[in-house]
Amino acid sequence: MRMKRKQYRMQPPVYEIEASEKLYRKMASGGWRLVKRGLFFSRFEPDRPREKVFRLELRPKSAEQADRQLKLYESMGWTLEEQNGTVRVFSSGEIRGMPECRQSKLKEQRMQTYRILLRKSWLAFAEIFAVVGMALLMYRLYAGSLEKFQSGLLMECVRNFDGMVLAAAALLLAVCAGMQPILRVSFALRRLRRGVCGKASASCSAVRIWIYRAACLGTLLLLFCAAAAVSSEESGLLRTADDPYLLAEDLGLQGERIVSPAGNAQSSCLEGTSPWALWWDAAEYFRTDKGRELTLYQEIYRCASQETAKVLLPHIMDSDIFGGPYEKSNGYGMDAVYYGKVSVIAVKGEWIGNLKLLGLSEEETQEALKRLADLWESFSYVPYGIALH
Repeated sequence: MRMKRKQYRMQPPVYEIEASEKLYRKMASGGWRLVKRGLFFSRFEPDRPREKVFRLELRPKSAEQADRQLKLYESMGWTLEEQNGTVRVFSSGEIRGMPECRQSKLKEQRMQTYRILLRKSWLAFAEIFAVVGMALLMYRLYAGSLEKFQSGLLMECVRNFDGMVLAAAALLLAVCAGMQPILRVSFALRRLRRGVCGKASASCSAVRIWIYRAACLGTLLLLFCAAAAVSSEESGLLRTADDPYLLAEDLGLQGERIVSPAGNAQSSCLEGTSPWALWWDAAEYFRTDKGRELTLYQEIYRCASQETAKVLLPHIMDSDIFGGPYEKSNGYGMDAVYYGKVSVIAVKGEWIGNLKLLGLSEEETQEALKRLADLWESFSYVPYGIALH
């Protein structure tokens, strides 16, 4: 049987120092010599079985400190087995009765390595929040005022609940991934200060890290399933008895649908569900037989309750970039109608409609409000969800 000339093993993360040392010790006792430590994998070549102990240390940046570290280990009987740009691997064939890290000089060297790893881990963790903070800052600047910023986030949760859940899950996993090296290095440093080190602490680290990763992945899958169960979107534009928005033909207008004059978009409708409301977002581009072009934008919300509708109403107003100031009116079958510069917001019970009926006359707009009120009153589907408080 032909003997393998080399083997590759995926090495633990750099902050799992004791787990890496255990891996190299196991390979040496099995007749494999470390010849290369890469970014993710270590390469081994055949050798006679040896009982060795290994120590990983971060390679100092300055040449003077790196030379001092090398001389320290050589003076105590250690050999430089392998090194790359960041890590040095030392080995010794002498297995002492007392763990190596209890020797004062080597213990201090190891503690210094852990302090550097801890500092780098905190910097990486801070980078995560820096990226999230920059994204929120840009969104805040885009929104303008703090009220619009808060309302925009809330309405994004209502209209894109599954996406926001997944974004929160991704942020949670990023935080967990950032905290993992911090906690691992902090615990290792604490054990070292207390003089607890050796095989017991090294043998459990790999198991713990895989349990931790499995828990993070399981959390993401559960959140994804929960989001998929309560939210969905469908495309199309077909006003039926179960669709609480209007089409041009519902107003008695004759003509044909056209593409959007501005964006070359087709008429469409998106539907979705969140714990707070059912929602429809319809856009119809229409040209009458007399050549008049109409654009009917309708955002319709069927809230979980009238109390939820009262909470969402000001946020819908604040998040509408073509909105206020609004002037309140009554009638047309609605509980309240708010007229803005472009938008008309209608409220009836748990229903809210943010309408932009471009091209309609005042009489046609009033007729549209009456027909919407009738549609909402006869709507058969009863929503369920968690009301906002």
